[in-house]
This record gives sequence, structure tokens and C-alpha cells, in this order.
Amino acid sequence: MPNTELLRKHLLREGHINKRELLQLLNAVRDILKKEPNVMRIKEPVIIVGDIHGQYYDMIHMFEKVVDARNLSATNMLFLGDYVDRGNYSIEVCIFLFSLKI
Repeated sequence: MPNTELLRKHLLREGHINKRELLQLLNAVRDILKKEPNVMRIKEPVIIVGDIHGQYYDMIHMFEKVVDARNLSATNMLFLGDYVDRGNYSIEVCIFLFSLKI
């Protein structure tokens, strides 16, 4: 299980993930997603997050202002998609969101 707080800080410092660890992360999230239905019912409370577009630092800012500041770590989150494109940090967005999923 990844430590999302450590990973968040590591990626904020533009740290790298080695290939072995990245493959472990991808395989773990793939196994979870394969077992889930295409449409899910999510229990309240839920934070709905719009398009991220590869903006890792904006996404982390949202976490700091909404999730961390209000101590909502147990709150469900629904990300609407558009995780990549436009921004320079698409892979970091995916890595962080995958770690949250795990």
C-alpha cells in the first residue's frame, strides 16, 4: 500500500518513481479497477472534483484547501475525468490518484 502523504510530497519535489515501483502501482490499481463495476454507487459525503487536465500542483492545492484543511480524509471523492492533457504533470496526477485508489 502506498503512503499517499509521502508520495504527494515526493512528487511535489519533482521526485521520480522507479520503474519497478511504478509497475507495482499500475498492477495494483488495475486489479482493483477490474473488479469494480462501470457505474458505482458512492456513499455520502462526497467531494466532486472536476477536470484536472494534468495540473498536479492545482490538484494538490485543492487537496490542501479542501481535504486536509477540513480533515476530510475519510470522505469519498469522485473525480470526473480529464486527468491528463494540457498540463505538464499528467503522469504525476495519475500516479497520485492511483495511489489514493489503492
